[in-house]
Amino acid sequence: MPDIPYDVWECVASYIPDEYLKELYSLNSAFFHASMAARYRTIKLERYTNLKVIEHLRESEISELVRRIEFHHRCLPARIIAGIMKAQFSAMSEMLPCLSNMQDISVFWGAVKVPVEFFSTLWNVFGTNLKKLAIDAPLPKLIHILASHPTFLSLEDLELVIHEGENIVTQDGALDGGYIHGCFSPTIRRFKVSSEYLDLSNIFNLLPRFIDLEVLHVAMATLSDPAGFANILIQHAHTLKDVVLMEIPLTKQLDQWMKHFFDDYVNKHTLPLSNLQSLNLIPAHLPFNVLEPCLRRSSDTLTSLTLLNNRLTYDQLEEVVTIFSHAQLLKKLHVYVFTITPETFDLMASQLSGLARLILIYSDIIGSSGSAHLNISHHSQLQQCKLLGREVSQKRYLQWKLQDITVSQRPKGIQSGLREWSVMTAVAKATPSIRSFAGQGNMEVPEEYHHICFDEVRC
Repeated sequence: MPDIPYDVWECVASYIPDEYLKELYSLNSAFFHASMAARYRTIKLERYTNLKVIEHLRESEISELVRRIEFHHRCLPARIIAGIMKAQFSAMSEMLPCLSNMQDISVFWGAVKVPVEFFSTLWNVFGTNLKKLAIDAPLPKLIHILASHPTFLSLEDLELVIHEGENIVTQDGALDGGYIHGCFSPTIRRFKVSSEYLDLSNIFNLLPRFIDLEVLHVAMATLSDPAGFANILIQHAHTLKDVVLMEIPLTKQLDQWMKHFFDDYVNKHTLPLSNLQSLNLIPAHLPFNVLEPCLRRSSDTLTSLTLLNNRLTYDQLEEVVTIFSHAQLLKKLHVYVFTITPETFDLMASQLSGLARLILIYSDIIGSSGSAHLNISHHSQLQQCKLLGREVSQKRYLQWKLQDITVSQRPKGIQSGLREWSVMTAVAKATPSIRSFAGQGNMEVPEEYHHICFDEVRC
């Protein structure tokens, strides 16, 4: 049998996930090089990282493999902060110039003192070539991390997670964003920012006009001046493809910035969102009549839609489905509904035949037909699931191209139990195209539910 060429082995290795590839270094030379690349592609430096590891990264055959570096420094015991920090960051400062191919930096910082000189060196070495930067830190630490006012000339991906801190606002109550102005390179294509406490209005006022901004993800508790944020959406209406807006409840008295923003800008001034492909809205409270005009303007381009926190009645769900039925472009739908009934799946299958992935978060399940307009049942949920399973499994959604279905009662950390698995298996029985449950890539049902689910739908 002839030897398999090196480039063929390289091709094979490219399809193997890094976590497995790392252990295959002994197979042959192709897998050795692929394994080393997988091992050193991402370097994670933590509070107790051994100095020998840092020294090892200075070796040329290793350093050239590094593409991403993560700094995880959340906390250190007070008695050892000074010694570890000084030795560790001194070694890392000497190591940085060796990482000639590194383009991705993530910083996760906590209460540990920020070594300003180290970060100044870091930005001087990589500032011009850095493609991706993510910082997760309290605001005072973020200010120190960026104290040297770096300029990132080639940055394409910027993610900021800003926690609370002292001296965080200007006199008018808005967050002072001047310290991160240098991060906003015109080359940024993906910008994500979130804060559970701070008013981000001034940050949006500082943003320049980006050349090709495609992704904008925002999660915030309050927005005192929405004009800057609206201007960003207007300026980049022709390039934005993916927008996520999440409203974080700050206190029991909600700010409701998203409702005000939609009322005053999205709808009143018909803010253009006409080229979006993915829209993810997670408001604290947003009446459906405020949301509906935005959906209509995006219906000719959206392929992915997520609507969470606001539970939809059947009539509202029907309205959403009708809006997107004419273009038949929607491939993923993730919604929160009051109830799941047999009519829910009849509606989806008939109006969104091209839908590939469906995620239903629900409050209640009503198993019998004719109950679509009820928002609560008075019977046990398990009994309702059995009724729904029997009825739906007898249907045939032959034209529906659905490939993956998820059903869950939890909006966060989606989990499925007996009720959810019984519904999913019933829908799979009726829909030949389904190949996966709950985004797991297969149709495996947990063993403890297997006989119950499949006995109920007689698969």
